[in-house]
Order: sequence, then structure tokens, then C-alpha cells
Amino acid sequence: AYRAVLTSRGAALLEMELKGFSLEPGEPAGPGNRVPILRKGVPKGSRALTLIARPEDFGADPAHQVWQAARDADGRGVTFTLETPRGWTITKRVTLPDPGGYDLGVELSFRAPPDSSADSVRYTLVGPAGPYIADSYRGIIGAEPPAGGFVERRGGEFEQRDITKLQDEALRHGYADELRRGQLRAVFARGAYFVCALVTEERADAAGRPAGTVVEAELRAIDLDRPVERPDGESSRESMRGALLCELPLSTGGATELYRLYAGPNALDALRPLQIEETVNFGFFGIIGRFLMWLMKALEGLVGSYGVAIMLMTVIVRACLLPVSYRTQLGMQRYTKKLQKIKPQLEELEKRYACLLY
Repeated sequence: AYRAVLTSRGAALLEMELKGFSLEPGEPAGPGNRVPILRKGVPKGSRALTLIARPEDFGADPAHQVWQAARDADGRGVTFTLETPRGWTITKRVTLPDPGGYDLGVELSFRAPPDSSADSVRYTLVGPAGPYIADSYRGIIGAEPPAGGFVERRGGEFEQRDITKLQDEALRHGYADELRRGQLRAVFARGAYFVCALVTEERADAAGRPAGTVVEAELRAIDLDRPVERPDGESSRESMRGALLCELPLSTGGATELYRLYAGPNALDALRPLQIEETVNFGFFGIIGRFLMWLMKALEGLVGSYGVAIMLMTVIVRACLLPVSYRTQLGMQRYTKKLQKIKPQLEELEKRYACLLY
């Protein structure tokens, strides 16, 4: 589904290209014109999957350290390991998705030194950083600018802010409160057609109540190291970065946390398994748009062609609107008949007062 480049500097994601999508409309995707879902040029320490921590906790900030990297034996992932100056062992394993998927698995593990008295570990994990957002600048009338935000669980909030407003003020939500713990599902950044999101694992405490490790979520605008040419011919350094500040409880000196990093199209079928389909923007008439999308997908699955599915959907929609159209036509016919009855009087008035009318 994509080509991903990882770097041992910070154990981060350097870039990612979607193999099935082309930058040139109507042309097949290939080397040189694939969609760069995560672009190069993100400053060091802010790249996707970067782990940031206070140097006083580990003796050094993991974001700027060179990790040891090893490919997994099954070929489906890469494991990064960092031995910190204060005796901590941090492991980050990045795994490939199932065939056709767009979500990387991310497993973070911490092992404290034997003499440590810490009962938890605090860190920041960077999610979407430098996502491909230039597709929102194609000059479409009424098209929204790139945006990002947070998706919450259990009927929580869905909030997003476009990149122009993020340049004035970052978007932040706190989740340290007991009632908010475990509420955050994902932080995301999207353009018109693609989205990148860091999705958290749903957890529960010993009593079975919702719990989570996220203390604060942040989304802010960033500048890339090099300008990027947009489809409208302009160049820009603008992009976004989302990150999660987490506090992970330690059990017998160690702990593990799981995440998913989705980087792919704004497709409901791909987003629904992660429960982040809210990131697809259907506009003001979202309920109608979602129904029509579902109907078109169902018809395409039935006939095997989007062209035929669109024609069938048009027939179905017209059939549903037939009563309204019929009543409208009856009204027009009644109006025409009434107009015919008074037509002689109107013509007489036009002749009598022609000098006033013209």
C-alpha cells in the first residue's frame, strides 16, 4: 500500500508514500508522482512516531538519540531499542498493516533500571507530522482548507481547526481529569482526500472502568525545512503536527502501550475499523452525504461498476423525489391554467397603458 522510510535518529518515520495514488490526475502512480502522505522536511525531533521525554528522567531526550534498529524475523516490522544513560531500556516496534491496510502498528515498551522507584513514565509521542495537505488548495470554490483535531470515544467531542487558525493558536485538550481519562481516541490532520491519525488503544482499569494514558493532546501548525509546491502553483512550508502527552503506569518495573498510525485516503471503509470515520468531512449535509455514500458503495458491490452504480443511484434518488416532483408539476399546471384565464385581461391592460409600461 505504501513505501515507508524509518530513521534510527529518534526512531521516527522519515517519509511515507502511497503507492496507489498519483499526484497527477488521470495518470497511474509510480516513482516520482506518488502521494507523499508524510513528507520529508519535518524538523528533527518533530517527525512522526518520535518519542519525546525530559532529559532529567532518562538522562537524554530519546527524540535526538540514535536507536539500535533491527528488522523483525518475520519481515513485518522493525524494532528500535534505546539504552538511556540512566539505565532505562525503551523499545519501539513498528509493524506493517494487513494487506491493503493503511495503519502501522506501534508498540512502546519501557523497562526501568533495577534501582528505580518510579511508578509511572511520562512521554510525548508525535503522531501526524508533515502530512500531505496540498490537495486542499486545488482552487475548488468553497473547498475547506487543511484541518486537524481530536476524535473522542463514548459520545465525546469531535473538534477540528483549520490550519489558518492553528497558526495563531495551537489546539489543546486535557485528559488528566478522572472523568476524561481514556476519552481520547485519536489526533488527526487531514487534507481534502487524505488523513493521518495517531489512534490510541482503548483501555480499562482493574474495576473495568474506562482508562487511558493520554494526559494532553496537542495539534499545532509547523513549518517544513523546505518549501513544497502546491497544485495551484504556489509554494508553501505550512503543515501540521499532532502529539500526545502520556503517563504510563509501570508494573514490576516495565510497561507497554499500543498505538495505530493511520496514513491513507479519506475512505470510510478504511477508517471505520479504527472508529475514526468522523475525520471525513461531508459538509453541512453530512447525514445525507453519508447515506448516499453508503448507497453507492452497496450498489457498486452489487453490480461491480461505479459508473453503473451512479446511474442506478440517480434512478433511485429520482424515484424517491418523484412525489415531490409530481406535486410541483401539478402546481405549475394550475398556475398556467389560471394565467391563461386572465390572459385576455392582461393583453387589454397592456394596450390601454402601453405608454406607461414602455
